[in-house]
Amino acid sequence: MAARMRSPTFFRLFIGLTLVVLLSDLAFLATNYVAGRDALARAMQQEGEKLRSGFAVAMTMTYANMLQLARFVSTDPRVQRTFHEGKRAVEAEGGGPGGEGAAVARQALLELVRERWEQMQAEFGVRQLHFHLAPGSLSFLRVHAAGKFGDRMDDVRHIIVDTNNDGKARTGLETGRIYTGLRGVVPVVALPEDGGGHFGAVEVGSSFQPIVSALDRQLGAGIAVLLRHEHVDSNMWQEYVDKYFPGEPGACDCFVEATSRDDIYAILRDPVFGSIRGKAATDAVSLGERVYAVTRFPLFDYTAEAHPGTPPVGSVVLWTDDTEAVNAFRRSQWVNLGLGVFGFLLVELLLWGGMRLVARRMASELAIRTAELEEQTARLEKSNGELDRFASVISHDLQAPNRAVVSYLGLLEEKLAGTLDDEGKEFLGFAVEGGRRMAAMIRDLLAYSRVGRDPAPPEPVALDDVLASVRLDLALAIEEAGATLEVGPMPTVMGRAGDLTRVFDNLIANAVKYRSPERAPLVRVWAERDGERWCIAVEDNGIGVPMEYRARIFDFFQRAGQKPGIDGTGIGLAVVKKVVEMHGGSIWMDTAPSGAGSVFRFTLPAADRSASP
Repeated sequence: MAARMRSPTFFRLFIGLTLVVLLSDLAFLATNYVAGRDALARAMQQEGEKLRSGFAVAMTMTYANMLQLARFVSTDPRVQRTFHEGKRAVEAEGGGPGGEGAAVARQALLELVRERWEQMQAEFGVRQLHFHLAPGSLSFLRVHAAGKFGDRMDDVRHIIVDTNNDGKARTGLETGRIYTGLRGVVPVVALPEDGGGHFGAVEVGSSFQPIVSALDRQLGAGIAVLLRHEHVDSNMWQEYVDKYFPGEPGACDCFVEATSRDDIYAILRDPVFGSIRGKAATDAVSLGERVYAVTRFPLFDYTAEAHPGTPPVGSVVLWTDDTEAVNAFRRSQWVNLGLGVFGFLLVELLLWGGMRLVARRMASELAIRTAELEEQTARLEKSNGELDRFASVISHDLQAPNRAVVSYLGLLEEKLAGTLDDEGKEFLGFAVEGGRRMAAMIRDLLAYSRVGRDPAPPEPVALDDVLASVRLDLALAIEEAGATLEVGPMPTVMGRAGDLTRVFDNLIANAVKYRSPERAPLVRVWAERDGERWCIAVEDNGIGVPMEYRARIFDFFQRAGQKPGIDGTGIGLAVVKKVVEMHGGSIWMDTAPSGAGSVFRFTLPAADRSASP
């Protein structure tokens, strides 16, 4: 027996089996490591997406508040009359800052708005109230810096120039001579007894600091807003650059406009932030013994949003302390490594004693590893559930300021009911309606964040049944529009019925909503086989989408058409794209073959490779 164990054949077999066991153990450890690493990266990415959605909601609410506060000031008849007197004085006294008459009107206007300016600062975090004269942007009164006036800013304050050109209210991010801020700008018209007509604009602005501070408290995440050095220097007066941004810009060649935590200065020293011009990304950054999940995405101002392709003015950075999750991952890998070494030695002993015991041991080890992976998966699912609950909480918290503004507007409407003209009442109505639209936008953003959260696996879905349900849901809208919905033979695909219903509901509802007044609405739906996939088409004969909007039609807050008077948040097509991509498909838009309207095409996996509709 001893001689047999010392034979070359025995040792070759033993060494061969040992190599197989060793390679298997190493492969398992590598697979476990990659799976754990990828799961951790996905968790960080999902957390970053939630934080970015929360920031977007906060920005939307802030813009709405600024616009409503600007209307609150601009619709006061006393403000209208005093501001108009200032305009006439400036014109009579040679333009620019004007003379004595302009100074008297400017001081009267300052005294008139001083109390509500202090109220807006205290209750809404407003840091800028600015009166501009048309045309262009001639500063008449900076309530926040009363000693600075008479300068023309046509090449800097584009949002003011555009509002004074067409008389339309606007919101956006812009860097002025003194601040970078979130602006709400509304036109100001003279009272009928003063001749009427648009003659200037009122601007209300807020900084990023209240937003990042509030979101830090709500999200438990650090938030910072960075501005490119070049952008700041080319727009702000140097005295205010020195005041608000002391010292040299960091290695990122940027200034910190606002931050909720000082950690940002250490984070910016990480090589990943060599430039803030990069695309959106989530990275792990180590600061001493702590590890942070850092999400960053470009920040675009009013001009960049109006002209796609313009470089961003800065970047938004959000970070959370993921040290515990990273340490848990590292501990699990050390445990796995220790178990792997122990298992290898034990298997070697079992191989020496008998193959049956070896097989039994390997099965036991596999069960242990599987349990560990299931535990990690359960923790990730719990974390995702907490993020969903967080989205609901932030929706509630961010709507509170909006409700407060609408309430104040209601009180103002009651107080000034006898003094407001029809136009003033109309402006107040616009402000209240804007608050309601903000609430709808928050609901749509939450719906977007929940797409794909259904844990159920994909299953065969008959699109005929889905479209029958959509037809029933949209029956009233189709009937009121006098539309016709034609559906060809539809296939069975792999997916989730609820998500696919949302896709068709959005596309068909848009087709009916953006109809042309020149012809009866017609919506056609059909399917074509494309290898192992189905290509689904939804065609309409509506107003279509201009070429300049097509590149962004599936982005947040982009409308499928620019027809006035049509409700919508610009989120529906973003939801459609997300659902299609989570089903492994793609979506695109073309002009309808007839030349009138649009056709949306998207692909879905076939339930049966040999099936036909």
